[in-house]
Amino acid sequence: YTAGIKYLTNGAAPGSIGIGADFWHGTGVQPGAAAVAGSDMDFYSVGLTYQLAAGILLYVGAGVVDYTDGNYTSSTGDIKQTFGQTGFVFNF
Repeated sequence: YTAGIKYLTNGAAPGSIGIGADFWHGTGVQPGAAAVAGSDMDFYSVGLTYQLAAGILLYVGAGVVDYTDGNYTSSTGDIKQTFGQTGFVFNF
């Protein structure tokens, strides 16, 4: 399941600033491999957006991924990663 919320100061008008947060949870997942019973992953992120011009959106954010491996014989175990992201979206 996933949940999120965001707020935009002025919609898609140039100069509009947005703030948002997301959460995603999945069970039986294993990155890059077949599903493993008992595995689960949580993903949290927060970020800001800025509408530079019509159709050009800039964004910056940070997040955390928390993965628990249900295959206890695996060497991967539990994994926590923190990340940052930046980018742009063109929408014409």
